[in-house]
Amino acid sequence: MKKIINLSVYLLMLAFPLLAETDCKRLFVPLAETIRKTDIPAFSEYFDVTVICDILGEEQQYNKGQVRQVIQKFFAAEGDVRSFTIKHCSGKERLKYAIGNLTTVNGSRYRLTIFASIDGDELKVQQLRIVREE
Repeated sequence: MKKIINLSVYLLMLAFPLLAETDCKRLFVPLAETIRKTDIPAFSEYFDVTVICDILGEEQQYNKGQVRQVIQKFFAAEGDVRSFTIKHCSGKERLKYAIGNLTTVNGSRYRLTIFASIDGDELKVQQLRIVREE
């Protein structure tokens, strides 16, 4: 009986991080869908008042409207999204991050990292980083 209890506790300890990551990913699902559709107006609804934006090594803090223009310019140059998949998600109670793989219709591949604050079920992007994958 003691072995069964120990095994149950061990399996629960292994499953908890997976459950936490699944819950985290669930928060990012609507945002990820806007990226998949290259729907910049909908994506920008998730931006906080100011966002630190690092696109291909050029980092700057922008207001919400400026970030929208920067993202539009990026996709105009690189092409619309072919696919976007969140590969990892983690963080603390009110601060989360998601790392995903982004591929454009031009065949270019990028690593997209999103740092966001959480207030209830509301996600606000604080920082956005796009790095070209080799």
